[in-house]
Amino acid sequence: MTCINGSWSDCEGAVWPVPEVCDGLYDEDCDGVVDEGCDCVDGETQVCGSNIGACEFGTRTCIGGSWSDCEGGTGPVEEVCNGVDDDCDMLVDENACFVPSRETLRVTGLRLMPDDWVSPPDDLFVLVSVENAGSRTLRDLKITVYVDDLGLRVRSSNFDLKPGRSASKSILLSIPAYAEEGVYDLRVSVSNDAVKRVKYRSFVISSSTAYCSSPLCGWW
Repeated sequence: MTCINGSWSDCEGAVWPVPEVCDGLYDEDCDGVVDEGCDCVDGETQVCGSNIGACEFGTRTCIGGSWSDCEGGTGPVEEVCNGVDDDCDMLVDENACFVPSRETLRVTGLRLMPDDWVSPPDDLFVLVSVENAGSRTLRDLKITVYVDDLGLRVRSSNFDLKPGRSASKSILLSIPAYAEEGVYDLRVSVSNDAVKRVKYRSFVISSSTAYCSSPLCGWW
């Protein structure tokens, strides 16, 4: 600025703030922070998706400070009986190759004990109740409990279930000490060579007892 007749002129030659550009270089809006609000640097690319099973990695690009959709890869599709992990969950042909049976297997109960929360490294008991509503004995049934996000898979011993009879089995899940807090999906499979039933349940891993809704809390 120049003083003219006792007053300052307009500011000339200065560089004024402009909207921030996600370039990883400059603080365009002059607020002391570079690229605030940007998830990435424009033009940057990275691998995305999965290469598990039939899936293949794709690529996503940073546009306007945000990642684009994943392109060029192969995503999961519905599982079919073909010897391939189509849905990319590290299981091949699950629920796709079982032959229908005249025996009727029902999962009548799925309960988590002492409650649907756990604080690592405590144990979680999964109580599964099943019923044979058919006319033939269901032989060599087994119950398998999965928590895929923790890499857990626990299987019961095989058992037979006569027509019109019910049974309950308790499966012990030992939650690893490294498990992070959050909501996890639990999958229970009851099956033999001819029939399979699957049930799902969610549970919470937390270091706080605030999640506990059972009167049994504090006794385990």
